[in-house]
Amino acid sequence: MGIRMLVEAICKEKGITQTQVMKSGEPKMKNLNLFEKINTLKEKNIIDEAQKQVLPQIRDMGNHTKNT
Repeated sequence: MGIRMLVEAICKEKGITQTQVMKSGEPKMKNLNLFEKINTLKEKNIIDEAQKQVLPQIRDMGNHTKNT
């Protein structure tokens, strides 16, 4: 949980929370999920490729631990 909170805080600080999508021909804002946020952090060179790869793995380990 702690690492996810850290990623979420960094994204909030950097304004990486939503993206614009077209819905019924109208632009709407959509909240980004964790994977989209991580990808955006990489696209903006805030994290590197190794960090982009490891963050979802840490999330999955946390989910596995929480559910056992």
